Amino acid sequence: MSDAADTSAREAAGLLPFARKAGVMVMGRERIYREQKRLLFVMVCTDLSGNSRREIAQRITQIPVIERYSSAEIEQLAHLPNTKIIGFKKSPLSQRIFSLLKSTDQHCEPAIKPQEQDDGRTADTEESNSTKDSL
Repeated sequence: MSDAADTSAREAAGLLPFARKAGVMVMGRERIYREQKRLLFVMVCTDLSGNSRREIAQRITQIPVIERYSSAEIEQLAHLPNTKIIGFKKSPLSQRIFSLLKSTDQHCEPAIKPQEQDDGRTADTEESNSTKDSL
């Protein structure tokens, strides 16, 4: 990471406790799915499992998903134990955090997309079809 990106990441990390106190963070997968329309973006941890990534890609389609920090870093920075996915409600503070994270993130896109097969089907669909064929 460059010096500017490192500075942005540190500044965003410093704002996480304020976002928590201000009530702009939404924790819990189901709650995030329900409140998608009120969210500016979703941050997922780097140590999130593949199955969880696929579920998020399928259910969160309208807002950006940023991959940043491990769950241990989130626990240390925002005092949120065992948190792997955080939604940020639309607010000026969330907008600032988003702009800082966007400049340092490798995976900032409308959503984490499931891998597509050449015929347009997802890998999950292909696996379930091959399982049905073997039965």
